[in-house]
Amino acid sequence: MSDASVSGEAPRADTAARAAELLDVANLRVSFDTEAGEVRAVDGVSFAVRRGEVLALVGESGSGKSTIGLTLMGLTRRLGARMSGAVRLEEEDLLGASERELQALRGRRMAMVFQDPISSLNPVQRVGWQISEQIRAHQPLVNGAQALEQAVELMDRAGIADARSRVRAYPHELSGGMRQRVMIAMALSCEPGLLIADEPTTALDVTTQAQILAQLRELRERTEMGILFITHDLGVVAELADRILVMRGGQLVEQGEADAILQAPAHPYTQSLLAAYAPRPVRSPRAWVGPQSSITPGAAGGSHYSTGLGIAGEAPLEERAQLQGRALLQARELSVTFRGSRRTRVQVLDSVSLTLGEGETLGVVGESGAGKTTLIRCLIRLTDASSGTIHFRGQDITKAKGRQLTPVRRDLQMVFQDSHASLNPRRRVEWILQTGLRLREVPHAQWRERATELLERVGLRAEHLERYPHELSGGERQRVGIARALSCDPRALVLDEPVSSLDATVRAQVLDLLVRLQEEGAPTRPLSYLLVSHDLMVVRGVSDRVAVMRNGKVVEVGPTEELFRAPQHEYTQALLAACLKLPGQVRSAV
Repeated sequence: MSDASVSGEAPRADTAARAAELLDVANLRVSFDTEAGEVRAVDGVSFAVRRGEVLALVGESGSGKSTIGLTLMGLTRRLGARMSGAVRLEEEDLLGASERELQALRGRRMAMVFQDPISSLNPVQRVGWQISEQIRAHQPLVNGAQALEQAVELMDRAGIADARSRVRAYPHELSGGMRQRVMIAMALSCEPGLLIADEPTTALDVTTQAQILAQLRELRERTEMGILFITHDLGVVAELADRILVMRGGQLVEQGEADAILQAPAHPYTQSLLAAYAPRPVRSPRAWVGPQSSITPGAAGGSHYSTGLGIAGEAPLEERAQLQGRALLQARELSVTFRGSRRTRVQVLDSVSLTLGEGETLGVVGESGAGKTTLIRCLIRLTDASSGTIHFRGQDITKAKGRQLTPVRRDLQMVFQDSHASLNPRRRVEWILQTGLRLREVPHAQWRERATELLERVGLRAEHLERYPHELSGGERQRVGIARALSCDPRALVLDEPVSSLDATVRAQVLDLLVRLQEEGAPTRPLSYLLVSHDLMVVRGVSDRVAVMRNGKVVEVGPTEELFRAPQHEYTQALLAACLKLPGQVRSAV
């Protein structure tokens, strides 16, 4: 035994470490009873969160990350969970606390920011009222007017512009980034010591994500708040975390300082997670690429056609004739105006012109509120354009309605961002896939055989036909969504953030699937993709060309490799600069 051990040096260090601990979790186990038997979601996990520290909890879907966060907040009790071990928030025993005691702790001592703010906020209450409600619940001496004024201050601190006006907005009137900032403002309303953030930046664009992370860093430094950051995004972890816990199958497989794990992971599973974040190679144009041209800002804030980088705007007449013969889907001078409050008019799309060629993948990127979703809703005729034209396979579909759209619906299908919400929860996968087969008038006797073929085509098995959507993982549901779109044998797929909510390994699998499906169809029946995403690295790996949108306009379009290597517009440059990186990876396009 060393002199240091005899003298008590080590115990004093342990005492100092324990004094800095905000949250102590020891041998936590959480299990659920299901029809298939007991499921151990968390199996013997131990860790601590110190004051002023960001501890990242990472792993794939189903690893138990979110279950830990919900258990700490006492929310798994409502799901009939069996829990054992010890969880202490400073002197408070969380596992042994009553529901009334937990209610007093939530918001005041610990708070949680959930992944999906639109599901967490009350849709029929103004956001300011929802923040002030929590303030008054823990500060009974504060009246309604004072609480609302505090809500304005919190929203302003969270980076919401014009907070005094936005405090009266309903959740649906705010962008995804603003809603997430409202959730953060609500979580911080009573200045808790522990913040649990469950995938708070997953569905946000790169610039908004960077702003949210900067805000969390500032809060940590200013208040010494401890943050348990639950995520599958290792780029976010590299930007924010002090330490990392890696989970797999409900167990911890590796933990340590963030830089050490990201630069030299010891466990094979951690190594595989990092390998899934390796940049996908830039895709070289394989099919229709059209005339070489680009769109750049005009002198008066508009835009003009020029030779060089990509395709956009109005091409010369002879080039437009070539483009018409090869184009599958075209939007020309498309504008959309919505009626706002107090009879105001809001310009959502402003003279957008885009062309999707046969067998091409066109990526569309931009921040929240850029008009990406409105654009694709117009193209698939779910939203009417205020002006401009839409041509699909040479036919003007701008004003088409009812039965006129039936052949368009067959040939132009959509894969939605939220696979859970877009699949009928009361129907089995077989019924979901048969919807498209009925539209194609496939004989009833062939339905099951064709549905099985569709599942096998997207990497699933025949046994999945009997399952409901909630019995599938996120990646499996997204594959079913792709199979449903393919059931109509379409000429083009509109992909709205198809992998934004998936972890890195599943995301890579789905992207590889999309590339393979496109290659299978070429050249006899080429399949085209219009891919909308806020993830520039996803777009870079699968797109032939990329269109960049800002404030309802297309500011730059070009071949993927050239646009990433030499972006012309300052906004595109800012988007690329905001991309998060892992140690050793290049932040900007090269």
